[in-house]
Amino acid sequence: MATTGSTTQSRDVVTWHIRSQGLVKTILEIDYGSAQPATVTSSVFRTAAEFELDGELYSMESTSLLKGHYVLRNGTDIIAEATKPSVWSGKYTITYGNVRFELKPESFFRSGYKIIFRDIEIGSVKKKSVWNYSATMQIPASTDTVFGIFLYWIIFVTWKQNNAAAAAGG
Repeated sequence: MATTGSTTQSRDVVTWHIRSQGLVKTILEIDYGSAQPATVTSSVFRTAAEFELDGELYSMESTSLLKGHYVLRNGTDIIAEATKPSVWSGKYTITYGNVRFELKPESFFRSGYKIIFRDIEIGSVKKKSVWNYSATMQIPASTDTVFGIFLYWIIFVTWKQNNAAAAAGG
């Protein structure tokens, strides 16, 4: 097992470390092994976020909050989409190019997610604390960084929605 900065690499899997900060506007600092972590700025009033990577600006947003449809854009081009089958489901189908992935909750009682490709678990996301949205994400080393950020952001949005629903329920 080799270590690069704060990113641990074992065979063909890397671990990303995500730190959440901010109350009014959430900033996600994603250490994916590069010299400079990616910074995702998430809107507090809309289900939207943006980040810059290698000089390119990307945006992520919900196009239908009730249906759970999210898109990743580079300018006006949609490069990835995520959809959940119903508002009650925690599962997502994600299309990136011509490739389909799934995000599935670990279980009803845990907040972690499994990343599935062709019915095989290829990665996972685990929350570090119940008090914030910091997490650890293990994904294949070959995963495009932009797509990895989108995967985490979908889970981040889901966690925020679940917390808001729990708070509203009393």
